[in-house]
Amino acid sequence: MVVDDEPDNLGLLVRTFCDQYDVRDFTDPQQALAVSVKLKPVALIVDFRMGGMNGVELVQALRKAGVECAVLMTTAYAGLPEVTEAEQGKVLFQVIPKPWHPDDLRAQLNLAISSFRLGKTRQRLAKTGIGHRSERFPVQHLIERPFLGVVVSPEPRATGTRATRTSRSGIWSSSLIGPL
Repeated sequence: MVVDDEPDNLGLLVRTFCDQYDVRDFTDPQQALAVSVKLKPVALIVDFRMGGMNGVELVQALRKAGVECAVLMTTAYAGLPEVTEAEQGKVLFQVIPKPWHPDDLRAQLNLAISSFRLGKTRQRLAKTGIGHRSERFPVQHLIERPFLGVVVSPEPRATGTRATRTSRSGIWSSSLIGPL
């Protein structure tokens, strides 16, 4: 779901994501709020400055209505205290300053959705007690660190392997290096 009161920006957002997602677009934040309660979107990309309700107020109203989703905010006013407080307070995943590049926004949205789903999985596991640090497979340990992708085996690590971080890419890999 994308919400922006500027039709040109809204059109660009729709074109950026229509090949990958079923995109619902709105110029009116109140209408977006009403529809979101029914649709329960996976993600929301919202502008900050809009008529009637700003982006932070819309996200807070969605949370109050029980709508939980990954949220990115696009704005030319990324330095405003209300915007930075919303990002730091985990009201939204990230603020993307305008102008943005479509490839960068796609990458950030995919990361936001993955992070949101991971958080939901973490909550479900916490409720069931699965993933406690003392168990054989410490899920909690894995999800406390930010990452882009992890391949995990439920089996204990083989003797002689150690996780190493590749330079620049930030991707973790496992390599055979001898006894630990």
